[in-house]
Amino acid sequence: MNARKKHDNNATRREAFLKALRNEKLETIRWSLNHGGLEVRTRDDDGRTSLMITAFLGKHRALDSLLYKVERTREREVLDLVDEDGMTALMMACAKGHLNCVEQLYEAKANVHLKSHKGWTARDYAQRHKHDEVVFFLDHPEGVTDEEGEVDGIELLDGETTTQAHKRKKRELQEQERFYKAAAEAKVAEAAEGAAAAAAATADAEGEEPALSGPVEVDGHEVDAGVKELPGPITRLASVQEDATLWRLKSLNRLSVHVTAPAGGDEAASPLTALPARLGRLGALTELTLANNALATLPDELGALVKLKVLDVQGNALTALPGAAVMGQLKALEFLTLNGNQLASLEPLDGLVNFVSVRADRNALVSLAGLDFPALKRLTLLSAASNAITELPENLGEASKLEELVLGHNQVKEVPCSVADLKKLKVLSFEGCPLADPKIHKHLEQGKIKDCLKHIGKQTGGGGGGGGGGGKKGKGKKK
Repeated sequence: MNARKKHDNNATRREAFLKALRNEKLETIRWSLNHGGLEVRTRDDDGRTSLMITAFLGKHRALDSLLYKVERTREREVLDLVDEDGMTALMMACAKGHLNCVEQLYEAKANVHLKSHKGWTARDYAQRHKHDEVVFFLDHPEGVTDEEGEVDGIELLDGETTTQAHKRKKRELQEQERFYKAAAEAKVAEAAEGAAAAAAATADAEGEEPALSGPVEVDGHEVDAGVKELPGPITRLASVQEDATLWRLKSLNRLSVHVTAPAGGDEAASPLTALPARLGRLGALTELTLANNALATLPDELGALVKLKVLDVQGNALTALPGAAVMGQLKALEFLTLNGNQLASLEPLDGLVNFVSVRADRNALVSLAGLDFPALKRLTLLSAASNAITELPENLGEASKLEELVLGHNQVKEVPCSVADLKKLKVLSFEGCPLADPKIHKHLEQGKIKDCLKHIGKQTGGGGGGGGGGGKKGKGKKK
């Protein structure tokens, strides 16, 4: 490798490292420090070290990775390096009021007595910027201990330091917060279900739509009023928009609607462009199939179907899903099919963590934002082929149960290293994507998924993905 090429590779790695610091891409940070030849003392174009960058931005998780490296290498002097203004990482964290970062740097033994070119200490910066909580911490870093052996109201366990006590208390508070959040979500879902039932009961009580009993006719079929599943899909437009009988089948568990064109019309075109608000009265629904209609929107009343586990809206004309306030009620949703629409975002799905399968092929997606991969502990299939996705999330590999990952025909150039952690993958496709690393395509074309994952795990690429010069370097080492 000539000197120019080596210089270019080093510059690329440095830029990837600095970008990872700002975006808290932890895998890239760790790779850069352990294998990429970068150091904690590496500076950006403004002369700020990696510690300064993360402290200034409040990226406490990235800072934690850096401090772990400092502890292992025992290069504690890097903690107190200064920029052109004489400011240390601790001073920057204090000036910005990032208490987590201040605590981390203090615990790592950063010097609190140093002064910048202005003659200010870290505490001075916190005080001048009115960050009272930071000032209090620096004045009482070990907490305020009372006569009963408590620190800031936290009881010390045998052999426990004050720092350990604070960390333990923080974990307890986080667990408590998760508990209350789950309880609140359950309460909201219960309220939504109750509201739907109350609305239906009110309508019946007012005599607008008397309660059904005995055999009734729905879409040309005679069914019992307590039926759980109809003999076939609803095909008549009038059955959906004009006849209220369908929406009064309160025991219905499964419903399929595929309205066809009237005789003499275009058989490929469905006249169904919208659903009535009465959809929300079918509170017992667990499966709803609305595939291959012409729906441009879904009603907000969809959120009342809190028992829904399967939702299929493929082959419609949807440009957006209902907002997060609506979709967020569907906590039981497991199987979601969105193929063949015009959706630009999955963000309304944020907070739904019970998915087993999500299909969103042939849409207009530019990212996978809205899917909380660390929380998707049951997800086994994700397919979002033929979209306009340019970048994959760094935490994609945290959906550890994934068996099928299909992202072909997008604009993806880099594959996150975390994908290598998907040990259960049986199907992996990036077909048609302009990946920077051709070896990924080669492995997949040969059906060698395990070899492909191993290869991805060794790469750094731009922004932490598999690709770029990482593969070539590995090949050089084998010679």
